Amino acid sequence: MPELSIIIIEKSKGTGGRMCTSRSSFGNSVDLGAQFITKSSKLTNIQNRLYNSLLDEGIFQPMPNNIEGIKSASSAVSNFICPRGSGSLVKYFLAKAGCDVLYEHRVIKISALKEKWETLCENGTSHEFDAVVLTIPVPQVLQLDGLHSYLESDQLEKLKAVEYCSRYAVGFFL
Repeated sequence: MPELSIIIIEKSKGTGGRMCTSRSSFGNSVDLGAQFITKSSKLTNIQNRLYNSLLDEGIFQPMPNNIEGIKSASSAVSNFICPRGSGSLVKYFLAKAGCDVLYEHRVIKISALKEKWETLCENGTSHEFDAVVLTIPVPQVLQLDGLHSYLESDQLEKLKAVEYCSRYAVGFFL
C-alpha cells in the first residue's frame, strides 16, 4: 500500500470539534463537549491495547467518581477522563497519524478535477486531493458550493431530511 498523506482542513484555530478544550488566558480549562469516554466490555484485543496505551501515556485516567443520574448500559465497564482536556485525545491521534492540519481554512467549494478533488477555501487557497472525507454536520455539507452536482437526488433529499437537536454548554472562568 502506498504511503498516505493525510491533510486536515480545519475552519477553526484548533482541532477537536466537540472534543476541543477551551482555555482561559490565566491557565484554566474546560471541556464543553465530550467530558468523559466510556469503555465497553465488547472490545477487541486491539481496542483494549489502545485503551491501555492511552492510560500508560497519561492521555486517559479513570474517572474518580460516578456520574450522578447516568443510565449505564450493561456493557459499560468504566469511564475515563482526559486530565489535559478532551482535546488532548484528538491531538494524540493526529500526532500518531502524522497528519498535517491547515488551521483557519474554511472549505466553501468542492469540485472534481480529472482524477482529483479540489477544495476551495474562504481565504482563497485551494488544495487538490485523491479523496475527501467530510466530518462536518449535514447542514454545513449542504452549504458547500458544487457538492450538490455529485449527489443523486435521493441522497440529497435524505441529507436535507436530517434533523438536529441543539445543545448548549457554557463555561465560566473566575
